[in-house]
Parts: sequence; C-alpha cells; structure tokens
Amino acid sequence: MLFLQRRLQSTSGETRSQLASITSKLAQLSGNGTVQTAFADSVRVTVVGDVFSKRDALVNILLENSHQPNVIEAQTTSFLQSGQNPVTIKYAQEFSRSDGAVSLPLDWLQNCNTEVVSLPASAPVSLLTETIDKSDVTLLVTNANAPLASKDDTQFIELFGNKPNLYVAPNTSCAHDSTGSTSDLAEFISSRFANLSDSSLAPKVFPINTFEASAALANTDSPKFSQHWAKSGIQDLKTQILKSISGEERVNLQTATAAYNAKLVASRLHQDTQNAIELMEAVSKNRVANGLEKGLALEEHRLRNGFVQTDLSGVGEKVGGLLTSLREYLGGIGVFGLVFRGDSLSKDLDARIRGHSLIQAEYRMTYAIGRLNEALYTLYARTRAELGSLASAKHPLSAYSATKDLQSDVSRIIDILDKQAPSANPKKFVGGVEADTYVLRNVVATGFDVSAHVGEIQGRASQIVRSLFGSQILFACGGIFATYLGVPWAISIPSTVLVSGVGAVFYHFRWSAAQDRFISKIAEAQKTLESKLVDAYNKEFTRVLSDPLALIVKMLSSAVEKRMVDAKKTQAEVETLLKEIEEVTPK
Repeated sequence: MLFLQRRLQSTSGETRSQLASITSKLAQLSGNGTVQTAFADSVRVTVVGDVFSKRDALVNILLENSHQPNVIEAQTTSFLQSGQNPVTIKYAQEFSRSDGAVSLPLDWLQNCNTEVVSLPASAPVSLLTETIDKSDVTLLVTNANAPLASKDDTQFIELFGNKPNLYVAPNTSCAHDSTGSTSDLAEFISSRFANLSDSSLAPKVFPINTFEASAALANTDSPKFSQHWAKSGIQDLKTQILKSISGEERVNLQTATAAYNAKLVASRLHQDTQNAIELMEAVSKNRVANGLEKGLALEEHRLRNGFVQTDLSGVGEKVGGLLTSLREYLGGIGVFGLVFRGDSLSKDLDARIRGHSLIQAEYRMTYAIGRLNEALYTLYARTRAELGSLASAKHPLSAYSATKDLQSDVSRIIDILDKQAPSANPKKFVGGVEADTYVLRNVVATGFDVSAHVGEIQGRASQIVRSLFGSQILFACGGIFATYLGVPWAISIPSTVLVSGVGAVFYHFRWSAAQDRFISKIAEAQKTLESKLVDAYNKEFTRVLSDPLALIVKMLSSAVEKRMVDAKKTQAEVETLLKEIEEVTPK
C-alpha cells in the first residue's frame, strides 16, 4: 500500500486524483490507515530469469552503453553477479558495488531516472511479489531451447501474467538449434503464455542472443560490431524499454503500474473479504449453532431430566412412604375405635410423620444444587474454551482484517464471561454467583407442613365421636320411651338396635370420608411440594446458568452477524473501486 501512492506523482492530473482517491479508500478499507505520498519519481525495470537464461549477462549488456565504452573501466569483466539475490542498479557519478546494489554513471539511468533490478526467478514467492509489484517494466528472460518450460518460468507467469508492460526475451544463445525463425519462436511463446496465464493480452516478445551481444561489446571498434549487435536483438529490446520509460509513454507506464497495484490490492482485499465472510458463516453455523447453543440446550435438558427423574422422584418416594404409613394407621381405626383413641389421634399421626422425616430429601436437594453448580463450572469452562479458541492467534479468524475485528469482539465477550463466571476459589471475592445451596432444602423444610391437616382430622374425629355417642344415647332413649308408651319389647328393642346400627354405619362412612380427605390433602401437599421444587430449581437454573450463558451466545451471534454485514459492505465498496480502477487503467 505504501508503494501504491508513490506512482501517482507522474500520472496526469485527473487520473492522478482518481488514483489517489482510490488508494486512500483502499488504505481505509484494508485497515492500513493514512500512508505517506512523498516518494522519488523513478521508474523501475526488473529483469527476471532462471540460472539457465543468462539473466545477468543480459543486464550487463543493457547497462554497458556501446556508444560510451569508457563508462565502465573494465568492460570485459562482468560487474554484476547476482547469484540468488536481487541486485538494484542506480545512477551515480562514480561506479560502485556493494551487496545487493550497484551504482553506475550511465546517462540513460540518470536522464530517465531509472532503476534496474536483476531478480532470480527462483527467489521466494514473497520476494518475487514484493519486487514485481514495484516494477514498471518487467522483462522475463527465458532459455530459447525450452522457452517458458522451467518450473520457475511457469510459476512466474502464473503469478504475474497480468502484469502490464511485461516483455519476454528468449535467449537464443542458450538454444542447441537456432534454425527456427524468430516469428515461430514468438508465436510459440505467445501460445505458451496464453496457456499458463489468464491474461487476455499477449506479452511483447524480443528474441535476443547474449553471446552475439557480448561479442559485439567486446570490441566495439571491430568491423563486425554492427553484424554481431544486429544479430543480438538487444537494440530492439533496449529501444522498447527506453521508449516506454520516456516522454508520454512514461506517464502511461506509471499510470498502468499504479492502476495495476491498486487493482492487485483491491483484488486481494476482495478475496480476503470473501474468505472472511465464508469463515464467519462457518463459525456462525458450526461453532455457534452446533457448539455453544446446542451444548447449552443439551446440558439444560440433561440437568432438568436428572433432577425430575432422580432427585424429585426421591422426594416423592419419601412422601409416598409417609402416605402408606398413614393409610395403614388410619385403616386400623374403626369408628368405634375412635372412642378409645380419638384424643391421641393427632399425637399418633405426628409420631408417624416424624418417623418419615424428609431430612434425607433435604440432603438430596442439597446434592442436586451441588450437581447444578458442578455443571455451571463445566459449562462456563467449556464456553470459555470455545470463545478462547475463536480469539486465538492460531485460529483461521486471525488471517483477515474483518475476522480480526470479530476476534476483538470475542475477546471483549470473554472479559464479560470471566466477570460473571463463578470463582473456583471461594476465598476470592471475584466472579459471578453460584446456585444457592439451601434454596431447594428450604422449600422441602417449609413447603411440606401437614400439621394443619392433622389438627383438622383430629377435630373431625372428636366431632364424630361426640355425634356417635349422642346419637346412640338418643336412639336408646327413644326405645325406652317407645316401650313406656306401650310398644311391646319385642318390637322396640329390635327397632332400637336397628336404628343404632344404621347410625353406626353412617358415622363409619363419615369417618372413612374424613380419612380419605386427610390422605388426599397429604397427597396434594406432595404435589404442591414437587411443583415448588421444580419451580425453584428452574428459577435457580435460569438465574445462574441459562440466562447468563444464553446472553453470551446471543452476544457472539450478534458480533458475527455485525461483522458479516460490515464485511459484505466492504466487499461491495471494493467492487466499486475495482470498476473505477478499470476505468483509469490505460488501454
């Protein structure tokens, strides 16, 4: 991005303004911020080739001006031996050479403000990309014996086939058979280039012969100089290079380079944004929906079912045992038995109830809360690990600018999660809250009070005993009075006994009804207790686990959705910039 703006200085005013605006927008969209624009107005010519193409020989020939043979004191000695490292040649009043740099007092380097770079085609891709992106003219030197057939040549064309002002120079001095015409060679290279690159424009081809050129430069005063020089093809190549870096062509050249680099940055940004969108969609579908949300739902279902089927059923068993005991006790007391045990009924019932204490049920409820807190720690740890993975520098999200913003959001969500998570060390007064250990135990202790029902059946029993005695006395008095009025004993006594029996049966049914009503109220109290326990458990589960983690999942989903919207907006803006770049690119 820094290099992109230095090419704007030599373009036309309107085009320069458009490219500057595009560059500024790209810098903003890519997150690079404001970049400086004060760069030297120079042109860079890069010569690329593998070790068999004699790239360095061509660079030496291009630099050694045959019309000024004394510029280099030892012309026959190659001053450029780049090996596997790029070498940059600049103008200077005196010749000098250091590692990776050469200075030459050549007029055309000075007049055209030009740098020449010799770059091995076998250089790492990162170095190739960095150098070629900054190049205005790129010259690929290839072995004419197998043009564009080497692995390095193939890779170069695949990477930089769309580069503007790209020339191909097949070196025929490397060929075993030079009987073929240069037009056939150029046609073959164009066809080969089209197969390797998706570029719609074929490069200009300049067949050269560094052997003939070296022979010509070895003795410029020789009568055969012109013959060797003409056979070398160097003059056509050099003329094209000088033409492209001079005058009006120079403006178009630098405009094309600036547009190419802008398009390159925009295309990479567009692809990175698309990759980021696809990655965030995968995170949203797989990691959020199938990870956090599904894990929370499954754990909630497991805990609730475990509580109902194990803990709550244990409470039901204890209360069921109490109901069985009460039924057995009351079933053994007839209506006449109340006469002798009516006053002690409540004491006996209280003893039975105490004998079936729910203290074990209280302990079970405490255990249930303990398992809830254990699940709380587990789910928080699992959620923390899941979010930590998303925010990790090793996660694929760290590869793109848009997804890095999402990672920042995830880091903030992790901070919120850490604050509301319970502390594993009870001595530390940090973290969120746990489930109340006594909340269910208190419900059992206070939610199953049947003393009022015991008092009610005691009162009912006393009333039945009094009514039974009263009715029997009344029946006996009626029989005696009937006899006094003259009713025979044979009739009054049986009638009195019959009426007394009917009365006893009536009070027996009343006592049975009182027992059933008492048992049903105890059973209803059991259902009420279970309902209260379920409500208390659900409320505590929701308070300490369900709602907080659901909020975390919602925050993550919202963050992913927002960053996807931003990325799609960026992608649309980049597509607009690509159209603008296409409009200002020289045709």
